Amino acid sequence: MGRVLLVSMIAQVARAVARDLGEITREPMAYIGTAAETASDQEWPKLNRAALVDAGFQLLDYTITGKSAADLRRDLAGFPILFFEGGDPFYLLEQMQKMNTTDTIRELAHARVYIGCSAGATIAGPDIFPARHNFDAAFPHLKDTKGLGLVDILVLNHWGSDFGRKIMLDGKRGRPGRVFHNFDDKFRRVFLADNQYLDYENGRFAFRSHPDEGGK
Repeated sequence: MGRVLLVSMIAQVARAVARDLGEITREPMAYIGTAAETASDQEWPKLNRAALVDAGFQLLDYTITGKSAADLRRDLAGFPILFFEGGDPFYLLEQMQKMNTTDTIRELAHARVYIGCSAGATIAGPDIFPARHNFDAAFPHLKDTKGLGLVDILVLNHWGSDFGRKIMLDGKRGRPGRVFHNFDDKFRRVFLADNQYLDYENGRFAFRSHPDEGGK
C-alpha cells in the first residue's frame, strides 16, 4: 500500500510536505494537471507548480486525458510520486471513465506516493458527489461518482478561506449552506484548510497543520 497525502492548497504546504516525505522528494514526480485543464483561471496552478519546484520536487507535466491503461502504466512507470492537481473533480473522473482507467490509476497509486490537491484530494475518497457546489447539479456524463477509494473519508477543501467561505457559507444561487446537505452518515468527512494536510500510511491518518508555512 502506498502513502496518500491529501492537501487543500499545495502552495501553502509544499515545503512541509517535502520535509515529511524526505529523500523521495528528489525522485521524479508526475504532475497530473488534468483537473485544472478546464479552469478559466490558470494562475493558481502556476503558483502550485512553483511552490513544488521551490520545495525540491522534480516535476514532469502529465495529463491522463486521452490516455489508455497501457499508456499510463508505461508513462508513469518511472515516477514514484503522483501529484493530482486541483480543479474540477467531475471533469477528472470523466477523463478516467472515458478511457476506463480508474482501476489502473488506483493500482498505480497503491504502489506509490499519491499527493492529491483539492480535486485530487476529493477523488482519492470513496465518492466525489459531495464535492458538488450546486445542490441541484446532476452529472449525466458520468457512469457514477465513485472515487479512487484510496482513503475512506470525504475531503471538503479550502475550509476557512475566502473561496471556501463563499462556497460553503454564502452558497450559490442564494442558498447559503446548501453544500452541507451533500453529506450523510455513509462516509466520514474532513474539512481541510489551505494550510493543512492529511498524511495516510499503513491504515492510519496523521493530521498536519502548518499555520506559519505560508508557502515559504
